[in-house]
Parts: sequence; C-alpha cells; structure tokens
Amino acid sequence: MGKMEQQIDEIEDFLESCKAAAFSSNKIIVDKIQIEELLEELRSRIPNEIKQSQRLLQNKDQIINEANETGKDIIEDAKKEAQRLLDEHDIAKQARAIADNMMADAHLEAERIIKDAQREASDVRESAIAYTDSLLQNMENVLAHTLDQSQSRYGNLMNSLSNSLNVVKANRAELAAPATITREDTGARQGSGEE
Repeated sequence: MGKMEQQIDEIEDFLESCKAAAFSSNKIIVDKIQIEELLEELRSRIPNEIKQSQRLLQNKDQIINEANETGKDIIEDAKKEAQRLLDEHDIAKQARAIADNMMADAHLEAERIIKDAQREASDVRESAIAYTDSLLQNMENVLAHTLDQSQSRYGNLMNSLSNSLNVVKANRAELAAPATITREDTGARQGSGEE
C-alpha cells in the first residue's frame, strides 16, 4: 500500500471515529486541528508522487537530446570521412559517391533514432500521465467510498433513533390509555352512587 493510500485510510478511520452532530443525519463533529494535521500529511505526500511523474517526463527530453547528439555525431563523422575521401586525388569520384551514400545513410539513421526517441518519450509521458491518473482515481474512489459509507452509517443511526422514538411514543400512549379508562370507570361509579 502506498503512503498516500495509508494516509487516506487514516483520514477514513478518523472520520469514522467522529461523533454525529446533534439533529443531523449527515453531519459529524470533527476536531479541526486533527483533520488539518491529517490533510497536511496527505499534501506532503502528494508532491512525491508527482515528482516521480515529472522525472519520467524529464527523461523524455534527455532521450531526445541524446538522439539528436548521436545523429549530429554520425553526420559529422560522415562529413569528415567524405572530405577525407575527396582529398585523395585518385579516387575522388568514388569518394564522392561513398560520401553521398554515407551522408544519406547517416541522415536516415539520425531520423530513425530521433523518431524512436520521440516515440519512446511519448510512451514515457503517457505512462507518467496514466500513473498519475491512476493515483488520482484511487484517491477519488477511496474518498467516494468513505463518503458513501459515512452517509450510510449516519442514515442507519437516524433510522434507529426514529424507531426508538416511535416505540417511546407508543409506550406513552399505552400508559395513558389505562388512566383514561380508570377515570371513566370512576366517573360512572360516582354517577350511579357506587363508591
């Protein structure tokens, strides 16, 4: 389990331990200092995850730069070789053809290296974005689950309290009924002369 997920679990545990607010089914009483400390700890962990993604993106630039340098080196080597061949009197024509071929090959090789580096950098960037999105999705899921769970628990509490209130009212009504009958019986007896 990652550090961020562990911190989110701690926040969940804290929220579950909070008392329900009076007369409310979806509000709780929260210790402000404690929740601020938990959130500050979560904030301090988020940048580490993002820094990892940024390092992956920085590697993309390094790969492209290295490919460009390699391509330049290949082209420079081809030019030097072509110049050397041209300087030799006997084989000037042959040197020119070889040099042209080498330069064409060097250009193709440099373009291939650059395209490969760009493709790899794009893959790294997409992986970094997917990784960051996955972290955020996990956080979103945990928070949504925590909210649903808390609302359900407090809804159950309110239902239980409502049921208890109905039982108390019914019991009071039952207690009041015999008193009414007793008063009516006593009145009837007095009216008829019975005591």
